[in-house]
Amino acid sequence: MCETISDKFIRDMLTDRRTLQRALSRSEGQDCLGPHTRATKLNVAPVFRRGCTDNVCSLHLFNQLRSVPRLNGMQDMDFALQLRVKEAWNSSTVAQEQPEDLMVKLLKRQLRRKGFTDNYEKSYRAVVHNQSNCMRKQREEHAVRRYLRDAESARRQREEVVQGEKTQRTKIRDQEKEKRRSIQLYILNQQLVTIENNEFKSRRQIYQQYVQTIKEIQQQHQTSMKQITGIPAVM
Repeated sequence: MCETISDKFIRDMLTDRRTLQRALSRSEGQDCLGPHTRATKLNVAPVFRRGCTDNVCSLHLFNQLRSVPRLNGMQDMDFALQLRVKEAWNSSTVAQEQPEDLMVKLLKRQLRRKGFTDNYEKSYRAVVHNQSNCMRKQREEHAVRRYLRDAESARRQREEVVQGEKTQRTKIRDQEKEKRRSIQLYILNQQLVTIENNEFKSRRQIYQQYVQTIKEIQQQHQTSMKQITGIPAVM
């Protein structure tokens, strides 16, 4: 049989030796075992505060747990004396078979209101389920962040590739322009050299013709002078 959280909690509180001392050392200064104390007249549920287990050992809860059910709603002097002279506190951890007390039901209801469940297995499964949900959400958030990070990295890489391609193409274009300009200058220089050579060749031919003409004129002059004077020309 699976023991519930509330049963284990109540059993631990009932078998605690310091429960009576804490109840007797309350600042109210009243006897918690008296038949006419304010604690026995109060008909309120114990107040549970998160993180404070001493509230469970209040005067009202102590009197309810240690008292015997009333007979016809009345308490006599003998019953009050029996309350004062009780057996020693039972420190045994073995739970006795007895009907479920109203205070146990009240405590269970208070525990359920505070978020606890009756069954430990159910509570454990709920905790595991919550942890799995949290882990799943964390994995999903991590996957989303990783996807966004990868998308941003891919975008930056594309921009870097495009920028690098643009820079490379600009460099190649500038190099091609420089080569084209160099080729054009070389062709122009060659054309100028060709024109100059042709001009020099034509002028040389003209000069040669001029020199040949002068020689012919001189030859004719000498021939004419020889025929006229009979003196051979001195070369």
